[in-house]
Amino acid sequence: MSGDQGARFSSTFLFEKAFVNGEWTAAKSGKTFEVTNPATGQLLGSVPDMDESDTRAAIEVAYKAFLSWRDVTAKEKSVILRKWSDLCTQNKSELARLLTCEMGKPLKEAEGEVGYGTSFIDWFGEEARRAYGEIVPPTANSKRLLGLKQP
Repeated sequence: MSGDQGARFSSTFLFEKAFVNGEWTAAKSGKTFEVTNPATGQLLGSVPDMDESDTRAAIEVAYKAFLSWRDVTAKEKSVILRKWSDLCTQNKSELARLLTCEMGKPLKEAEGEVGYGTSFIDWFGEEARRAYGEIVPPTANSKRLLGLKQP
């Protein structure tokens, strides 16, 4: 452990709350737990210690958000994912530094992980535009099977 254990980590991406329903929130119990750098023992921050009721509440609001997300057009979804990807790329260094501090992995490996993760956002952003249905070969000549992809 280093002598700077009391010094907090600084990042514009470090929040000591959980993001639920569009707001930064604490655990209902008020409990938190500390996050430290496994390589140095440096305190990075503390985060809410969410329990089962906090988790259920988050799942409920996420489901409600999903119901409205279903109505967003394929093009709009693609644009949103593209913006997210661009933000990840623009902030790759800081995201990698945060991963390195939280997990103790080498910085180059963390940069690769950010790039790899961002490639999935890109892929799903492109696929969002192609949410086509398909005709499935039927088992009987008198039938047609149509598969419609929807969230």
